[in-house]
Amino acid sequence: MDRNRTWQSGAGQPAGGLPAAGERPGGVRWVMLVHPPAEEVDRQARSLGLGEVARLGPGPQPRAKLEPVRGGFYLRLYVFPPGREREPVALHLAVGRHGLLSWSEEPLAVLDPVRDRHRDPEGDITSPAALLYHIVDAVLTSLFPYLDRLNDEIVRLEGMALDGSNARIQSELFRVKREVLALRRVLASERDVVHQLLRVYGSSLGPREQADYFLESYDHVLRLFDTVDTFREMLGAVLDAHLSTVSNRLNEIVKTLTLVTTVLLPASLLASLWGTNFDALPGRDHPYGFFILLGVMAAVSAGLLWIFRRRHWL
Repeated sequence: MDRNRTWQSGAGQPAGGLPAAGERPGGVRWVMLVHPPAEEVDRQARSLGLGEVARLGPGPQPRAKLEPVRGGFYLRLYVFPPGREREPVALHLAVGRHGLLSWSEEPLAVLDPVRDRHRDPEGDITSPAALLYHIVDAVLTSLFPYLDRLNDEIVRLEGMALDGSNARIQSELFRVKREVLALRRVLASERDVVHQLLRVYGSSLGPREQADYFLESYDHVLRLFDTVDTFREMLGAVLDAHLSTVSNRLNEIVKTLTLVTTVLLPASLLASLWGTNFDALPGRDHPYGFFILLGVMAAVSAGLLWIFRRRHWL
């Protein structure tokens, strides 16, 4: 089954042989491709009056991008699919004056509400700027459940750090921290891209009021970025708490061993003295000398324990 779809106004004829999945009278044309070859991407871009955009694919690092092309501009965002947030999927968008082209390597459920809204005859998508706003807003809004999951992870790690009994906490801390830093890098680039959209739609591609579409998106991306920054600080605090707990526990162990050694030291000293090979040792020939020596050892050890407790060392 062909997963590529075209939404357009007018008679709803397929664009470039692709099946028409819906019509929007008086609306804006939207061509959606899934795992397309580069030639198909450029062909659809030309049908929207745009230059070649297939070459502007993702780089080695997930990073949002906005770049002008002939007849419009190219935009790249990243979607974090539920359950596979560590594998972000690039969403490519080519926007012109009369339509929008989007493509990705796999179907993206985050676009389904936008598609339904676009096909609604009573909807408010009447320009490429409005359609792009709804796509960008859907991508950003889809991150809030992901942030909720990260928050739950950090809260769980806080409990583990304070408990101090889980040996895997450090590896899990660094795993979540890498996840947060990767998300932060993507959001930092998307924040810059949304800010550029405010400037683009306030200048060359339409009237100034079109920039208002992206004010809410910019607010969303700032909130997301601030939340991720807060998560990074929380993870640093959790790591500090974990290290402090480990250090305190180590200090308690060393303290206990030191007290045990101190309590046993007098007994060891007495046993060593009375175990030497000399005949003239006090009490050596006494019939109860051994038991007297044990009593002295116990009395000295008990005295040391009393002193430790009195000074609250135990």
